[in-house]
Parts: sequence; C-alpha cells; structure tokens
Amino acid sequence: MFEAKVYRISVSTLGAILEENHIVKETILAWNNERAEETGKLFLTLSDGVSTTPDFYVLIIDSFIDTNKVYKIIASGMPVVLLFSKYHDPKNSIQTELNAVEAYRAKIHDRCACFEYDNKESLMNTVKVVLNGYK
Repeated sequence: MFEAKVYRISVSTLGAILEENHIVKETILAWNNERAEETGKLFLTLSDGVSTTPDFYVLIIDSFIDTNKVYKIIASGMPVVLLFSKYHDPKNSIQTELNAVEAYRAKIHDRCACFEYDNKESLMNTVKVVLNGYK
C-alpha cells in the first residue's frame, strides 16, 4: 500500500477520433501502474457525464475544434492541455477546418499547454510528459 495525491482528469476529444481518446486513457492507466507509487501521484480519468470537477483537462484536437467549448473550459480556471494531431487524412479533412484549427492554436497557445502528436507512440509519449510534469 502507498499514499498518493489523486488528480482527476477530464479527457475529451474535440474533433479527434475515439481511438485517440482510448490511447490517452490507457496511457494514463499505464503511467499510474508504473509511476504512481514512486511519484506519489495518481491520475483518475473521469467518465463522460460525471459532474465531479476535474483537476485538469486534456483535450484532443484533430481537424475540427469547438472553440466555444475550449473557451468555456479555460474559463473554469483549471489547467488545460491541448493535444493537436499533426496527421490529417487528406480524404477526410477539409482544408478550411484545418486552417481554423491552426489559427485557433496560434491564438490560444499562451492560455494553456499545447502539444503535438503524429502517431500513437508520440501521443503516448506526450501524455507521459504531461503527467510527469504535473504538480
């Protein structure tokens, strides 16, 4: 048995596919198994629709972004991490939406932590970096 500070995380996709949401949650579970006892930190992902207030948000963004939702989350005062996908399937992407995501990212980067990923491994590594650095 060990003692740990528990942090509640809300993981949401904003235009990203569900696979990325699953990867982030699985990476958090793996991090807990590997590092929770050593660091004294445990990260609990909240289920969708739970009314519990998270300690921080992880928002996964692909080729579309609901800017109103992001602004509302930032206004909550909780830390926000935005994970932007670098890869976009040309068959399923609309250039104007990609441009809007990039413009929004440039506008918001000083209000929250922004990271990029381009495949499953880099997404997992990025999540680990976020968890390792969270205090």
